[in-house]
Amino acid sequence: MIHVPYKGSSQALTDLLSGNVDINFDSPPPTLQFIRAGKLKALGITSATRSPLLPDVPTMAEAGVPGFEFTQWFGIVGPAKLPTAIVQRLNTEINAILKTPGVQKKLADLGAEPVGGIPEDFGAVIRKDTVRMAKLIKDKKITLD
Repeated sequence: MIHVPYKGSSQALTDLLSGNVDINFDSPPPTLQFIRAGKLKALGITSATRSPLLPDVPTMAEAGVPGFEFTQWFGIVGPAKLPTAIVQRLNTEINAILKTPGVQKKLADLGAEPVGGIPEDFGAVIRKDTVRMAKLIKDKKITLD
């Protein structure tokens, strides 16, 4: 395989759909509509468990690549010294918004899986991923082009 770097999903998907490239790693939000329309075939999900958005698509481990796990997440962060009361209020309101049927439907339509939770858990995810990615970058001697 030859790695073709893209700055974002739109050009990569354009090239994939037109046959200029044969494979692409991407997340569900930009690809889900093409998968559902039969224009793309999802070969594997990079999370540890199958996605409820694509329940028939195997995990990478199920597809024969054990130990491969990579998930994309989005979150809300603020300044380091944001008062605890404000953090808690924002967290409570955001979690409530994520549970509303309209927001859940919109996010599901976009291919996103809302999680919510507490700030401490999200901080742990950020720390864990930072350590894991730093090790990968160092071990594989990854550099910017």
